[in-house]
Amino acid sequence: MDQSLCRIKIRIKDSFIPLIETKLGSKSVKNFDEVDTYLKVPVKGRAEKISESQGKVNYETVTKEGNHFRIDIRPLTSKDKAALMRKRSVEVVLNKKCSLYNAVGAQVMIDRIEELGTFIVIESENAAVAEQVARKLGFDAPQYVVYPDDILKR
Repeated sequence: MDQSLCRIKIRIKDSFIPLIETKLGSKSVKNFDEVDTYLKVPVKGRAEKISESQGKVNYETVTKEGNHFRIDIRPLTSKDKAALMRKRSVEVVLNKKCSLYNAVGAQVMIDRIEELGTFIVIESENAAVAEQVARKLGFDAPQYVVYPDDILKR
């Protein structure tokens, strides 16, 4: 099933994690590893990646929309992934340790990304809800990361 989400990403210091976990309530946390394989894209301002976590493989298109990113997601079968990898070259591979929390109308992740640092990621089907959650956690638009992860690593 295809899905479209708004994503806000904010770089944080590890020392902020306990405060954020307190605000989110650590009882609902789910921890997992994720691997994002960014593909070379000829279109500026857009990123494409294969995201693998929790036994699922998705193809994601990331585009900038104002203060957030629009993420269009569709599941990939192993056959589709293999075909895509034969056609496209890899730009960047990111390994993450993720902690997932549920907030009202959104999901919040603490992503620890090798070589990049720690980020809060807020995802919702509604951009206004994602921004409201960010404000409740103490963040606002000037603190948002404005580039996809593949650009940050280059």
